[in-house]
Amino acid sequence: LEAVSHWTTRREDVDEERIGIAALGPGVGIVLRAVRHGLVRPRVLALMSPALEPCGFVAVGAPTLVIAGSKDPALETLKELVDRSECATLTVLAGADPSFEEPGALEACADRAVDWLDAGFAGAAGWPEWQDGGGSD
Repeated sequence: LEAVSHWTTRREDVDEERIGIAALGPGVGIVLRAVRHGLVRPRVLALMSPALEPCGFVAVGAPTLVIAGSKDPALETLKELVDRSECATLTVLAGADPSFEEPGALEACADRAVDWLDAGFAGAAGWPEWQDGGGSD
């Protein structure tokens, strides 16, 4: 992740303000550790069904969307971690499990992530309508 980030930010044809990272499951921990240690500096993050450490979003300053399914056993913990964060927003997909295996759930998850990343690049005026600090479908 660090090597790709370094390579990308050195390219003249890449706008550093338009770099975002999306991660799913265990990859979320890798991304958050890299952000905390300054190894990557994304403008915006979309984290799907995250496997979080107790420190949650400490030292993460990028606007961060956390996408979880309503059937995720870690949902209450995710809510607590998001509530303690100034940068994270939780959206819950009704009827979805942590793997988003239900018909249409993974697509809905991906759509939310793309909307969030696009909005993050556009600035705060462009946040998706469903972004309400804890919205759900």
